[in-house]
Order: sequence, then C-alpha cells, then structure tokens
Amino acid sequence: MEQETFSPNGFVALVTDFGLQDDYVGLMHAAISRVNPALRIVNLCHEVMPGNIDSAAFLLERDASFFPHGTVFIAVVDPGVGSDRHMLVARIDSQLYVAPDNGLLDPLLKAHPDHIVRRIENAKLFGPEMSSTFHGRDIFAPVGAHLASGVPFEEIGPVAEEWVEGPVLKPLLRGRQLNGTILWVDRFGNLVTNLDSHDVEGYQVTLMRRPLRRVNTFSEGEIGETVWMIGSKGTVEIVVKNGSASKQLGIGLGHPIIAIRES
Repeated sequence: MEQETFSPNGFVALVTDFGLQDDYVGLMHAAISRVNPALRIVNLCHEVMPGNIDSAAFLLERDASFFPHGTVFIAVVDPGVGSDRHMLVARIDSQLYVAPDNGLLDPLLKAHPDHIVRRIENAKLFGPEMSSTFHGRDIFAPVGAHLASGVPFEEIGPVAEEWVEGPVLKPLLRGRQLNGTILWVDRFGNLVTNLDSHDVEGYQVTLMRRPLRRVNTFSEGEIGETVWMIGSKGTVEIVVKNGSASKQLGIGLGHPIIAIRES
C-alpha cells in the first residue's frame, strides 16, 4: 500500500509532560508562532506524568485519529534531553509525528507498518537559540512548525532505518487470562487501561483479585462501587460513581488489570 501524501492543514497538536505551572508550554507556543503565527495549536495534553513514555505513547495511539488529515503532532516526553539520543519525525498515513527517539513513537509505528521515519538533522529548521535542557522549545517546536507550514518532510534529515523500541501497549494473553495495565488516570480518578473493547468480549474483568461488574455509563454504578465500562478511548476504564477510583483503591499508572475468559 502506498504511503499517503502529507498535506499540512495548519494544525499543530502538543503532548508533553511539562504541566501548566511553569512557562514551558507557553514557550513552546512562542517557538511555533515565531515560525508561523497563523498556525493553530491544540494542547492535547500537558499533564503526562514526568518521563512517562508509556502514557504519552498511549495518548498518541488512541487520540491521533480524531484529528484531521494533515495534522503535525509534537510529543515531548524526553527524560534523555541533551544526551546523544536521536530526534525523529514519522509520517504515518497523512499525519506527521515529531518526538525524541526514546520509544515514544514505536507503538504507533508498529501499529502502522506503512510509515516513513526520518531523523531530525537539518539545523536550519531549529530555533535561533539552543539549550541542552529544552529541545521542546529549541528543536521540536520549530521543526514541527516548519512542517505544518509546508516545509517538505524530506528536508528534515535522512531516513531512519531503526529506532528505540518502545512500550508494549497491547495486553498479553496467557491461556485464558488477558493481562493489561493502567496507562492513564484522568483528573476524575478514572483508571484507563489498555484492554481494548474488542479484547474483553466474553471475559470477566478483575482488579486486585476482585471481579468487577460492567456498566455502560458513569451513573449506573452504586455510590462507592468499583465497576468497569468501555470509556471514550475504546478501552476498559475502572470507575467509581461520584468518586475517584484511583483514590478509593489507592492505585494508579502501571497497576495490572486482568480479564479472564469465561467458560
């Protein structure tokens, strides 16, 4: 299958672990606008837990399809900033993804074999100043802005034949048991897992060795009852009506969740 042509639509979507307390996100916006003030910036998420590549990869995998063709994603969760790690741009279908080479893009690349990956090496596309600690502002943001403004993908740098292997976002099947993981906790305390809706048909979802009841909406559970549902990302979410499942259960990112096939 021939790779789709990328045609920029002016959208730049940001995923970072910068949070909103500091000036980092604002400076990313400034670097993008300095290249092209007409670009439209979408703050997809800036509350990834610091350094958590798994969560950032999960968000990209689940959210990218909701954006129009021609969007440039800039994902900066980069604990290796300033090291000799490479920087990448991947063309997947009709979208571009700018990120450090630390495994963040690997799940998307595996899910979409028809891709092209290039290393970011064209320094002409970098910002006017360079810091060893803030490549988000100085490299990723301006490079993404140039791509969103029409600079050809081929001008970024050479084709990359290999990259760092990333997290395995798919649950692991062992016999009758499907082993998943909590990959996101939203501000309501809902526990978002990597168990896809298609994976759990005919399975009993269990957490902390307790089978959970399935509901279809947040309002169906009893007050204080831990239940599960298929959330907006198309995966199993553990929720508590009018409460925080994370706080009530005392668990969060990385905690295992198991689905057992019913006989």
